[in-house]
Amino acid sequence: MLPTVMGTIFLAFLALVVYWFLTIVQKPADTDQWKTLRELRSGFDFEAAPEIMAYPIEGISETDTNNLKLVRVKDSWIACWSIQEGLLREKKAEAGGAKEELELVLRIYESGELLRHHDIKTTKKNGCCRLYLRPYCAYYVSLGLTRSKNFYPLLVSNTIIPNELQ
Repeated sequence: MLPTVMGTIFLAFLALVVYWFLTIVQKPADTDQWKTLRELRSGFDFEAAPEIMAYPIEGISETDTNNLKLVRVKDSWIACWSIQEGLLREKKAEAGGAKEELELVLRIYESGELLRHHDIKTTKKNGCCRLYLRPYCAYYVSLGLTRSKNFYPLLVSNTIIPNELQ
């Protein structure tokens, strides 16, 4: 009986020491490494305001159909797309779903230290979206249809690697 009581007291003491140690340990300082990790979790910055389309963008022709391009504009990039209704209907039929189930999505792919993507829902067949991208990572954009976790690409853009000199 005595060894059982002593063992229980020892385990309780050990649990208290571990609890005490964990409560006094300081959290890591806000170093550049932690800022980078927090930035990776936060996702992409984008702007989808209607005034972006108010100005013509060089390299994008209004007569182009079924087109998706990434274009450099001052301190950001703009993804511009144009898709015909016929292609959209055809791809929705191939995906085999009701029209209300499928959503049109602009998917941004990033290849840096991690491979990841971010979806921006859209309802427009023609439009632009301003993107603020991190330097030294490869990016491309795909316009497609999504239903739950399935993605059906329609158009794919050019691949870019922004750097600090641009």
